[in-house]
Amino acid sequence: MTSQPNLTRPDLDALPSYVPGRTVPGAIKLASNEVPYGPLPGVLDAIRGSEAVILAPSNPVSSIAPILAVPGIREALRESRARIVAVSPIVAGAAVSGPAGILMQAQGYPVSIAGVAEFYHDFIDVLVVDLQDSPSADELQKSGMRVHCTRTVMRTTEDRIALAREALNLALRPPAAQAAMEHA
Repeated sequence: MTSQPNLTRPDLDALPSYVPGRTVPGAIKLASNEVPYGPLPGVLDAIRGSEAVILAPSNPVSSIAPILAVPGIREALRESRARIVAVSPIVAGAAVSGPAGILMQAQGYPVSIAGVAEFYHDFIDVLVVDLQDSPSADELQKSGMRVHCTRTVMRTTEDRIALAREALNLALRPPAAQAAMEHA
């Protein structure tokens, strides 16, 4: 077991079984959240010694949580000297794509940037959110979370490059410069 909460649904036994190559309407294929193996040698030191860590706008429950469930990963992120920037996969109260909203709600997290912030609360330094969430970002900043608003919906290669560049710049920016930028 890990320090992560149990990420399975209580009604999992009632769901239809997964058959490779076949999609079952309403069924969600889940992997176990029990990770008996530790990370490869050097991974924890690399995280702790990184200059920047960026969490892509992936599904927190099905994509990021299994990584955080690997023994030592979440703790290494907490101990890292890096500035950790997460890009929200939720825009205007809905997942940009995939089941992130459904899975976050099933785990008791609001389907909002506040829910993403809550999921990552113990180790991120800055949450990057879409401009559509500016009013919510203002409220979230009052709670102490650093939030940066920009265009996060990526439709083109140029959009992807611009968001990656902005997230990396945020991660590498000195904290004083970041604070000044947030209040501008």
